[in-house]
Amino acid sequence: MKFPPTDIIFDPNILAIATGIEEHNNYAVDFINTVKWIKENLPFVKVSGGVSNLSFSFRGNNAIREAMHSVFLYHAIAAGMDMACNNFEVIDLGVMASCEVILQTAKKENADIIALSGLITPSLDEMSNVAEEMERQGFNIPLMIGGATTSKTHTALKIAPNYSKGVVYSVDASKAVEAAKKLVDKNGRERYLAQIEEEYQTISESYGKIERKLVPLEEAREKKFQIDWNKKRINVPNLIRTKHLKNFPISELREYIDWSYFFVAWDMGMVYPKIMDDPKYGAEAKKLFEDANEMLDLLEREDILTANAILGGFQG
Repeated sequence: MKFPPTDIIFDPNILAIATGIEEHNNYAVDFINTVKWIKENLPFVKVSGGVSNLSFSFRGNNAIREAMHSVFLYHAIAAGMDMACNNFEVIDLGVMASCEVILQTAKKENADIIALSGLITPSLDEMSNVAEEMERQGFNIPLMIGGATTSKTHTALKIAPNYSKGVVYSVDASKAVEAAKKLVDKNGRERYLAQIEEEYQTISESYGKIERKLVPLEEAREKKFQIDWNKKRINVPNLIRTKHLKNFPISELREYIDWSYFFVAWDMGMVYPKIMDDPKYGAEAKKLFEDANEMLDLLEREDILTANAILGGFQG
């Protein structure tokens, strides 16, 4: 196909270890060996990877996650992972880091780029908040946006307008490396940011052209749902107190799992079961689904997990 080899980026999956499933224990070593093979056989291509996936089983325990990432990156870079070739030092602040911590660390470490990744919807508002605070504090470094819940349209409309020194959306880890290289290139950065700004302007203008049929407020109020509370019978719920569910069976709980959020957490922004037939994600989604159900089978069979809950109904 006559692609220059230097324009080819391999992004092998980095999957979670220490999940309780034996076959997952070697995933980190498998990735490192894969990087080594790629570099030995295809020396001019680049290799990237989503490192945070490795420690997904330890989410919420940032100290362990950071230690795992440091050890893993040492060996992955030694094997040829291109983060080393690009001379990027990544300071991982873990999950749910506050705006204050992010910006203080950026100042302390004299960072060249601040990068934010969002897996859940509330992250979007926090990204906008970080952008606003960077503008208020007079930052002069680019802000990079990525993650399962983000998009170029949302970045253009909701985040970029809050910060004037450059906001760049990256669709995945492999693209983030190339974007970062352009952002630290003093000769080409302004041209690159101008191109991004032009794209965002086009998105903003196109979004504004979408016809949205609205009705006057008074008309909307007239069309509200009408309820005659004097005639409407309101049934008293059977439960007017708290109820404890102790050691609730995993076999029953698993029937209510919304697997769409599971795949979102793995950076596969598609709904279940549609994702199973997707040409891009289907094969890996099926494997993840099988692994997850094996774990549920183990939890159910060995009685490893105790599921407890409290619910209640109270008079208003």
